[in-house]
Amino acid sequence: MKKITVYVEETVKNLPKKLKDDVKKELFNEITEMVESHKDEGLSEDDAIKVVLENLGDPKKLSDKYLNKKDYLIGPRLYPVYVKLLKIVMFAVGLGLLVAMLVNSAINDMNDVSYIVSSLVGLFNALLQVFAWITIIFALVQRSELDEKELVDDVIWTIKDLPKDVPAKTSTRAEGIGGVIFGAVVVVLINFNLDLFGVFFLNDNKVVVSSPLLNQATASSWLPWINAMLAIIIISNVVKVANVTFSKKREAFIIAMQLISLIIFVGVVATMDIINPTLISDVAAFNEPLSVMVSGLLTTVFWVIVVVNVGEVGYKLYKLFKV
Repeated sequence: MKKITVYVEETVKNLPKKLKDDVKKELFNEITEMVESHKDEGLSEDDAIKVVLENLGDPKKLSDKYLNKKDYLIGPRLYPVYVKLLKIVMFAVGLGLLVAMLVNSAINDMNDVSYIVSSLVGLFNALLQVFAWITIIFALVQRSELDEKELVDDVIWTIKDLPKDVPAKTSTRAEGIGGVIFGAVVVVLINFNLDLFGVFFLNDNKVVVSSPLLNQATASSWLPWINAMLAIIIISNVVKVANVTFSKKREAFIIAMQLISLIIFVGVVATMDIINPTLISDVAAFNEPLSVMVSGLLTTVFWVIVVVNVGEVGYKLYKLFKV
């Protein structure tokens, strides 16, 4: 009966939640009845299960029948996840930008109508970009599923193609959603409010920025690469959100994306003068001990990011080849 359970799980794993429970119960009962019928005809239980499952065919194709699958920009399996993620990310980005607007207004004492209008226009443009990017990424995920389906359409499915057990979840949707939110918020802030990345001090009860963290003079060279890195982070996390069950193809894609983003990060920090060269001296003018702390912190953060990512990639590769 384990093969029946695995087959049913393979069939329903990509169905919308509102269909999944009903289809699981209905399909399991139907398969069990057909198996019993073949056993009454003299087949052993294993042979009866083999005949029934191979007659039903590839569980992915059977799942498509339940969905009445057609050509969609974003199909019915991904659409509920897409809408949920879009709402969460747009809320997070909108809230982040509003906070950034308030902070920028407090620092620079800007409360005139033109600033408010330009800020609202920037907020609208940012939300529009978030909508476009998430929609495009989900559409590409949908397209990749269709391409994979076309490649296997002519392949005869047998019970040997069935996984030995119910696939375990390797990550939660919450993890992927968190990654998308992080990437989207940083993309928006770094492109629309670069001045917010800096060291802030109180001087005569007024908030001032002692020095920008990032080198704005060279932003034209490093910003496109940072945007590419963040886009890769968003894409890999959208893949996690769209499909939380284990597959070698999915894991290999996520590992490749993480390696590429890490290489970009190291390359930008090492070769493109992304950190403001006067940061430490500017901070020292306000507070000498703090400047030493900031210098050490920047180095520590860089190496922590590198070591953690290398460790994660190594562990994921070990799990991938172990399976």
